Amino acid sequence: MQDQDPKELLVQYGHILAFVVCIAFNGFWYMGAGDARADALITKVERSQKKIAKMKRASKTPPDENMDYSKTVEANWNNTTALSPSPGFKSIYPSANITFEREVPPEDQWISKPTGLQVSVGKEKLSLQWRAPFPLRDKTGKQRQMTKVAGYELVKLWRNPKGKSKRKRYTFGSGTTSFVDEKVETKTLYSYKVRAYSFNTAAKGGGEGEVKGKKAVLSDFSGTKKGKIKSLYEIELLGVAGESAFIKLRRYYKGQNRETTCTIKKGADIEAKNVKVSGLDKRMDFVPGWKLLHLTTRAERTRKITKKVFVRINPDTGKGEYKDVTTEQKYETAAIIFKDEKNKQVKRFKTKK
Repeated sequence: MQDQDPKELLVQYGHILAFVVCIAFNGFWYMGAGDARADALITKVERSQKKIAKMKRASKTPPDENMDYSKTVEANWNNTTALSPSPGFKSIYPSANITFEREVPPEDQWISKPTGLQVSVGKEKLSLQWRAPFPLRDKTGKQRQMTKVAGYELVKLWRNPKGKSKRKRYTFGSGTTSFVDEKVETKTLYSYKVRAYSFNTAAKGGGEGEVKGKKAVLSDFSGTKKGKIKSLYEIELLGVAGESAFIKLRRYYKGQNRETTCTIKKGADIEAKNVKVSGLDKRMDFVPGWKLLHLTTRAERTRKITKKVFVRINPDTGKGEYKDVTTEQKYETAAIIFKDEKNKQVKRFKTKK
């Protein structure tokens, strides 16, 4: 091979040399072109980043309005690997058993007082009814968004036989708007008032309080209504003569009062048996369980008398001017003292005519 002529060698191996030179040239060309493309891509990305930064600086939305609910959502999120629905708007607000109609926030809802409280008087019971609160309206007449009423609080007020003020509270759910009070006594006047409550403590129109050990907002009270149960028996003194009292007895029977008159001697039971009563086909007994203890025709009482008293002559009109003057006047009347079914002594004066 050493003795071969260079020309012959070039002819014999020249094509191989040309192929190697082409491969090397192409390789160096592609390497240079790749670097240029990479540089162009980097330049494009940098331009895009600058454009985005410029757009954010030009935005007029304050950062505070972009509220971040991530912490609340994270607190309400269940730690489970199972699929579950994403949290809705109710998870944004504290759990308070509230219905957010049209997604109205708790602080924009209102509470108002119940209406139409009524007390019906019966024998040995008082029946109460009321209505749910009416929606409120603003100054423009637009209806306010009302909060969900969780229930009602009824307050009962009265005085015991010793004159001491007593108070009792009853709590009901939102579906209850009536109550029958059977824990009542005769001759006692009871007062009632009711208000609504909600566990949405952010609601407007009420005051803070506590119901069933939980914080709540309570509405104003409704108007106060009063009632006194009817006695099964009633007594009226018509007069006294000697050792006897002339008495009218009333008994509640079949929806109305039945009455009779009788003469009772001192020390005897106040009763009338086998009495023919108007409106009934059968006779009936009046036996209240009372006993006549004392009677008199000279029981002292005091009454107020109002009279018009002359003051002066009006110089402009020439007419007399008067004023009302009230004075107390003592007088005597018939009276009895009897012992009722609870062994209490009761005084009854003669009925005025």
